[in-house]
Amino acid sequence: MLGVKWLSKNRKSGSTCTPVFVEMKYGIGAYDGDAGIGKHIDDLQSILGNPVKVGELSETIADQFNQLAALDLISFNRSAAVEKVSVSGRPEVIFLLANHNPRSRKLLNIVRSIEEPKNFDLRFFSAAFAGYGMHDACMMTLDEFRTRLEVAANSGNT
Repeated sequence: MLGVKWLSKNRKSGSTCTPVFVEMKYGIGAYDGDAGIGKHIDDLQSILGNPVKVGELSETIADQFNQLAALDLISFNRSAAVEKVSVSGRPEVIFLLANHNPRSRKLLNIVRSIEEPKNFDLRFFSAAFAGYGMHDACMMTLDEFRTRLEVAANSGNT
């Protein structure tokens, strides 16, 4: 999925949006293999390491967002002075995780092996907090996510 990160405190300007790429992972079987978390991170490192590609993708994201807004297919609070948004800056990649058994160590082991990406900010979103909006306050950094998985795996609670 493609998206924009446009914090509510910055909604008076349409030039403060950053590109967001969301990968949904549903269940333990989706964490590894050819379409697993590590493979996606490797692929995105390659793609998002190319500034030309990031620029092209950012433009596509802005065009799609502006089109949806013009058709009134999305609603949000923004300044009336903002007619269109532009998207630029360091991309954010979010793994949206659903149907995870917190006692499983599979995800913890995979996350332990991930190195912090150089070309984008990596975030993990637990569907336990999910609704229609993915709030920045619910995003976890790689270190925060590792810690949460460690606590859950060692607690014995679900």
